[in-house]
Amino acid sequence: MGRNTLTAPIPNTTHQMIAFIERVETLNAELKAIQADRKEVFAEASAAGWNVKALKRVIRERAMDREELDEFEALVKMYWGALGR
Repeated sequence: MGRNTLTAPIPNTTHQMIAFIERVETLNAELKAIQADRKEVFAEASAAGWNVKALKRVIRERAMDREELDEFEALVKMYWGALGR
């Protein structure tokens, strides 16, 4: 009969696995808190009269390097041109 490859991990490995799981769970909790904070900032901006959609686009484009942004803008311009605008 063949070896059972679904045996329980050895104890040291189990502790390591639990540590990884707990780290990811902590990160997930932190991420959830950051997302709530981000949502609150956009709500504040909206209440102050800022267009959140435009702010998000500016934030996304500021994250791009100049070459990437230039290429993106050229593609958008070309696509609009293909649509007759």
